Amino acid sequence: MEIKLTLRQADVALDGINVLAKEKLPVLVAYEVSKLQRKLSTELELFSEMRDKVLIEHGKKGKNGNYTVPAAKLEKFNSDITKLLNKEVVIDRVKSISIDELSEAAENIPPEVLTKIAPLLDEDEDKSPVKPEKAASPVTPIKRNRKKK
Repeated sequence: MEIKLTLRQADVALDGINVLAKEKLPVLVAYEVSKLQRKLSTELELFSEMRDKVLIEHGKKGKNGNYTVPAAKLEKFNSDITKLLNKEVVIDRVKSISIDELSEAAENIPPEVLTKIAPLLDEDEDKSPVKPEKAASPVTPIKRNRKKK
């Protein structure tokens, strides 16, 4: 199986996968998370190398060794970085993760992590335990104990 996503999505997803990798997961899910983590890291290492090349091309090296991009080249620099971030990549020979597989650890996984890894999640509606028309409201009402007069 393969997963298509942009380098921007891969960067965000890796943050989420790194958090997920620290959770107690079923062994096969942990294996798939580790594979995703490795493949995303490899892809993003190449991205980082290319980003550095773009920075060197457009920037000027300062006395401290850091590069800064002059205002005259900033638009072209931002354009090149945006093109790079929007580049679609294919992560192959991995299995997407289903929400069902994460259900054992779901209590410990913050919603923002699920948002970050969304491009890596299996969205097969037939496998989903909750059908869209029966999905719960995103806001759960708070029950308050009210004293009767």
